[in-house]
Amino acid sequence: MDKRLKIGVMGLVRGDFALKGCLAFYDRAVVTAVCEKNEKQVEAVRHLFAPETKVYTDFDEFIDSGLDAVILCNYFDEHVPYAIKAMEKGVAVMSETIAAASLGECIDLVEAHERTGVKYMLGANCPYFKAVHAMKDKIANKEYGRVMYADAEYIHSHVPGAELKPPVDLDNLHWRQTLPCCYYNMHSLGPLMYITESVPVKVLGKGVRMDSPGTKKVSDMRKSFCITEMDNGAVFNTTGVVNGGTISKWFRVACETGTMETVHGDWREEVLLESGVYENEFKKTLPPWPLLTAEENRKYGHFIGGVGHGGIDAILMLDFIKYLEGEKEVFFDVYRAAALASAGILTWYSIINGSKEYEIPDFHDKKAREIFRGDYRKPFAKRYEDLTLQCRINPDDLNEMVNVQK
Repeated sequence: MDKRLKIGVMGLVRGDFALKGCLAFYDRAVVTAVCEKNEKQVEAVRHLFAPETKVYTDFDEFIDSGLDAVILCNYFDEHVPYAIKAMEKGVAVMSETIAAASLGECIDLVEAHERTGVKYMLGANCPYFKAVHAMKDKIANKEYGRVMYADAEYIHSHVPGAELKPPVDLDNLHWRQTLPCCYYNMHSLGPLMYITESVPVKVLGKGVRMDSPGTKKVSDMRKSFCITEMDNGAVFNTTGVVNGGTISKWFRVACETGTMETVHGDWREEVLLESGVYENEFKKTLPPWPLLTAEENRKYGHFIGGVGHGGIDAILMLDFIKYLEGEKEVFFDVYRAAALASAGILTWYSIINGSKEYEIPDFHDKKAREIFRGDYRKPFAKRYEDLTLQCRINPDDLNEMVNVQK
């Protein structure tokens, strides 16, 4: 009897990492179904299919195909409806990117998990970098005392596809065209949450605007700053995704007796810099990667690097498999995923409301999350006229400002 997990993948542009990951761990999981409407994209990754893989274009047929879990790699702003459908079918969920695009969806996602008891995991891969994981271990071991402050920056060179170049079709928008960059915080605030095992409780934001080419209707924010108060008393300063420049992720954590940080431009995040409070130079180390056991490294090590992002996508997949099998819990459960998503959303609310500070509810607390129930506004839609929340910070748009918190 085949005891391998039956995995489904929705969306094959980014979903290739899940296909590669399941091939690497083929003795434990197999992709039995993919859901993708673009035939060219199906053909582009068909060589990664297992013999068991079937192709679907209809999500309902796909989710009813006998899956144990689904990995959602569809559009950035469209995960929640599919996650809820999956959980109501008893199918576990990994969201490949930010969990929800509106505050109301954050609540719906949490309550679907509570109602069904089905497992949910946010597919945040940056925690699996060597230096990031080493920072977490050192803080957990109290090597530098209490966390006081942290920074994180995510820069990604923006090379738009044909659908993003002017002229912009306002009746067929892509989510990247209207994205306030503070929403994309999974690679900045997310790793700091993991490193410090903390959750955001308050945010305020500032945005840097730049006129967009081709139309005044698409997002004009190219960099955002989010000041976040965490439940451990620390204050974090993070960006969303910064459009333009060489790809770089950078993290710094300042504690009572020392500071740790990664290196700008080290896209594999393999180098850790450490310094005591009264030291004038950093100590550079190359921390080990204790995320595979010796047996796992023997069985899977030669596959890891080919899965994506220097191997971290493979470890992410293996953790999801272990979570599904009951071998371990994951850090980014549905509650932390909702907190992270709402931090990005409320940063945008702050920016368009004059840097007002907003509180993030404890999503475990049913009463606390009531304040945002039914707030489904978001700066994403196929047609510009269907946007329910502004996507620009241009002063000309200030008549659209929102005030949601009582």
